[in-house]
Amino acid sequence: MVIHDGFPAHRAIEVKTLIRKSEGMIQVHRLPAYNPDLNALEMLWGMGKRQVSRYGARAQEALLGAVNRFYRRLRPRRRMLRQTFQKALSCSAS
Repeated sequence: MVIHDGFPAHRAIEVKTLIRKSEGMIQVHRLPAYNPDLNALEMLWGMGKRQVSRYGARAQEALLGAVNRFYRRLRPRRRMLRQTFQKALSCSAS
């Protein structure tokens, strides 16, 4: 089985040839187009990447410090996070 999400490697000639040669033994399932606006986790990662990049951390220790600061800032925002996930779930259900 191949789960195809549009990633270029999944559309490579080698993959297409292998599927064709399988004579139906390999099933192909296409995923819907990726939409980060409907993925609450992607929204959270986006927030984290923006916050962490503002610190300009280059060394591993500085990067870990920036990540920890981001997570500490999330604690008081639990309501906002919950709403973000609920919005994503309601959008994906419709």
